[in-house]
Amino acid sequence: MRVVLFDFLNAFPYQRALDEAQIPYTLLPNPQAVVQAWRESRWDAALLPMAVLSRGAFPVLSWGIGSCGSVLSVLLLGEAPPSRWEYLLLDPRSTSSRALVIWCMQKGALPAWPVLAAKPSNDLVGGRLVIGDDALRLSKTTSYAIDMGNIASRLGRKPVIFAVWWVRPPFRNLLARTWKTLRKKERWIPEAARRYGFSEEEVSAYWHALTYRLPPIALAYWRRIYRIHSLDS
Repeated sequence: MRVVLFDFLNAFPYQRALDEAQIPYTLLPNPQAVVQAWRESRWDAALLPMAVLSRGAFPVLSWGIGSCGSVLSVLLLGEAPPSRWEYLLLDPRSTSSRALVIWCMQKGALPAWPVLAAKPSNDLVGGRLVIGDDALRLSKTTSYAIDMGNIASRLGRKPVIFAVWWVRPPFRNLLARTWKTLRKKERWIPEAARRYGFSEEEVSAYWHALTYRLPPIALAYWRRIYRIHSLDS
């Protein structure tokens, strides 16, 4: 069995669940790296951005990474107030979060900032989308932050989904049983804190902000939203 996932703090409970089940896996640095590997090789299971799986009848489990409010690791960050931003940089490692930003802009939940792929050379003031552990760290030292989990879950009136497990049918039951150990994920907090360089209190607060068991109604809803607004299909 070949399993691949990204090496973020939010995915660490899945790593430990796989370890306890003695299922080998490959860790890659970010979601985009997992997408590229999934497209280029044959895997049996992969933790993928929801936006990538929005087009087509892909076999997914009701497990992944989402939030019912603040997600803490999908942020728009800037040193000036958002009202002064003249552009927004998108994190190239992200897929689902980029689509969420575009959707929220089109719905009027965010200002319609010009979206750029690189920082302009002039003196324009802007913000940037940052995801994952970098967002957790930078939020401590950046003056202004907008939490996309808050914005998107309020707008959609459902838990927002960022990533989901794609699994080939022969392995669905095995992994569904394996993920049930996440109900006791608190026992992994000390190890996760040491590995990723956060305090145990920060890890605990972060994991409690996340949703790992994904409601089917939310999966169907976000599949439709991402299908329309994804920049990467």
